[in-house]
Amino acid sequence: MDTYKRKTKSRLKSLFIPYIIWNLLVLLLFAVCQSIIGNSEVMQKDGYKMIADYDLVDYLKAFWALDSTNYPIDGPLWFIRDLFVVSLFSPIVYLGIKYLKWIFVLIVFGLSYSHIGISFPFVEYTYYVGLAEMYFSLGAGFMLLNPNFLARLKQFNYLIPIGVITVVFAVVLTVSVIRGMGNEVCLQGYRFTGSLLVFGLFAIFVDKGCRVPEWLTTASFFIFAMHKPVQVIVRRLLFTVFLPQNGLLLSSLIFIVPIIVICVCLLAFIIVKRYLPWLKCLNGYRL
Repeated sequence: MDTYKRKTKSRLKSLFIPYIIWNLLVLLLFAVCQSIIGNSEVMQKDGYKMIADYDLVDYLKAFWALDSTNYPIDGPLWFIRDLFVVSLFSPIVYLGIKYLKWIFVLIVFGLSYSHIGISFPFVEYTYYVGLAEMYFSLGAGFMLLNPNFLARLKQFNYLIPIGVITVVFAVVLTVSVIRGMGNEVCLQGYRFTGSLLVFGLFAIFVDKGCRVPEWLTTASFFIFAMHKPVQVIVRRLLFTVFLPQNGLLLSSLIFIVPIIVICVCLLAFIIVKRYLPWLKCLNGYRL
């Protein structure tokens, strides 16, 4: 319980507070941008309400899940939302793995794939096991039952077959998408083996002395939280100004937009780090 209390208190600072602040900032940013352009459709995504039309419930949903997307208004932060909520129930995961071992992880994955819902009376809400529960339980399983597994991934006798399986999943998944079909098994398999492949490859890079500047790794959360609203604004403005129709310009924007977005986010982080350190709450109190 002491560990649980300490970690929960830490996650309030590193996850919950930044989550609330970033969603509030994005809500204000979109409201200002929509107001400046006269609430035209330039800054309105299909399925979204104009913020000028929000009622109280819509404002609350902006911090949890918008009707059209199931994401908060700062879309990528669904990951932080789910991570924080699942971490609150981490004692259940701990006890499940302690007594059921890998069977508990398999049960969680099985519930996710089967889409079996648990209905709650009076509130008209049905809960489904999702990605957060799956990968949180999987990570907990590795750390509690086989903590040396990830260290072994950098050995080529593990890494090569994992790489081959990842490529197979990727090819089958790509063919399925081209044919307009979904392939949930390949998608989840690709995510799982691909994650293991990335861990193994970067463990090798680290062993060979490859390093990333510390300030850049610290900026990763800041970029993660900020990039989507900046990307939406940059992309929509560029498409409005240039009206790209040919393939060359469209292909160029695939690279130009992310480069602009990353540069803007990094510049904002540097300004906060050097001149506005009291805003470290935006980065989970890390600068």
